[in-house]
Amino acid sequence: MSVLRINNHTFYPYLVHKDRRPTNLCLLSSNNYLSNGFLVAKDHLYPNKPKSSKIYACFATYLEFYLWMRYLPSIERNFYEIIHMGPQKPHFDIDIEVFDKDGKLKSKGVTLDNFMEIGTATRNNLLAACIELFGEYGHSLTYSKFVITDSSTNNKYSCHVIIDENFHHNEKDAKEFYNLVVAKMDKSFQSYVDHAVYGKNQQFRLLGHNKINKTKVKRVDPVTTWQPSEDCSDENIFQLRLF
Repeated sequence: MSVLRINNHTFYPYLVHKDRRPTNLCLLSSNNYLSNGFLVAKDHLYPNKPKSSKIYACFATYLEFYLWMRYLPSIERNFYEIIHMGPQKPHFDIDIEVFDKDGKLKSKGVTLDNFMEIGTATRNNLLAACIELFGEYGHSLTYSKFVITDSSTNNKYSCHVIIDENFHHNEKDAKEFYNLVVAKMDKSFQSYVDHAVYGKNQQFRLLGHNKINKTKVKRVDPVTTWQPSEDCSDENIFQLRLF
């Protein structure tokens, strides 16, 4: 493996240096890493390999990435933001798959006829739990602060929920907030809210992007009432919806 150049920007095959990985192939060990930069991962298919891998890059700012990325063809827009420790907005990932990898029903009671209904009910219960928890600590939280994105398919409900204009100190605080919120949810919905998205260097697909060789693009859910507090240029809306 080696570093790659895509539209004059350097991408690395590894993010973190460990085991026998050469340091010159690891983004976080390279001279291109900026401690306050915007880190991204990208789906990449190497020649003669059946499955895609991630490659990694650092941009100085959200805006620099946005301006660079918009010249790529849509088929190449399969990027993920890397939350590299530090401040991050409260966020949740709801996933409800109808079938497992063997084609069998994955969860009891979830079928093609009702998975979207269950997903919507889970999302609404999650929002109510967030509002209730904020209220217990003397803070007001309105539906206009929720940014809800959707990338569901015909057999999977997939939704990200972000609370705008609020930040945790780090991933540990984000996980603790998750625990407090889920504890307030109806038990029948709790298992659908992913608990494993609060680690270091967590990756979330960017708005308007799709997975490699997939056509489903991550979009803002029409149920979202959120509006940006700044001007509505493409660049600012793109920034405001990131973690």
